[in-house]
Amino acid sequence: RRGRAAEGDLLEACEREVWMSHYTSFRALSGQYDPNPDKPSWIMPAIQYDFFWTGLNYKAKDASFGSGGTLTADLDTFTFSVDPMLKFRVGAFHPYVGVGIGGTYLRAQHGQVTVPGLGTASLSGSASDTDFSVSPMVGAEYFLNEHWALTAEWKYLYIIDPKLSGSGAIPIDYHSSGLGLQLMTGGLKFFF
Repeated sequence: RRGRAAEGDLLEACEREVWMSHYTSFRALSGQYDPNPDKPSWIMPAIQYDFFWTGLNYKAKDASFGSGGTLTADLDTFTFSVDPMLKFRVGAFHPYVGVGIGGTYLRAQHGQVTVPGLGTASLSGSASDTDFSVSPMVGAEYFLNEHWALTAEWKYLYIIDPKLSGSGAIPIDYHSSGLGLQLMTGGLKFFF
C-alpha cells in the first residue's frame, strides 16, 4: 500500500506495516428476515449494527529517509457500520457474507520519526480524523441450540481517505489514500 504525506512533511512515499495489538467489538444483531417462517428457506437476508474499536501500532517505512527511516504512532479506530448480509442455512451451520458501510473515527498519538544517522524525533500532540469506511466480511455461525451459536468472522476494514493532522512543535501531519486492516473474530452469540 502507498501513502503520501501532507505538504512540508518528511514523508513523500511510504510502505506501511501495520501491527495489530488489540481489537474489541460490540455488536448488536438487529434483525433477520425469513420470507416464509412456516417453511424456512436455506437463504436468509439479515442486517446487523456493528460498533468496534481497534488499537494498533502503525508503522510507515519511507524511501525518502535514505536507508530505512520510519514513522511510528499508536492508532485507535472507532467504527460504526450497518452490515447487510446473506446467511445460508445448512443444518446448524450458517455461513454468511456481507458488507459493512459506515464511518470510522481515527486518533493517532505517541508518534516518532526515526532517521538512520540522525536519530529519533518524537512528534508532539495527537491527530484525529473521521472518514467513510467499508468492510466486506465472511463468517459462520454454528448453532448449539435455538439461542446460542459459536461464531467466527473475517472482515477487511477499509478507511477511505484518512488525513491525520495535529498541532505542536513537530506535529503529526499525514495523509493516506486509504488504510486497510484485516480483522478476525470468534465468539459466542445469543439470539432472542
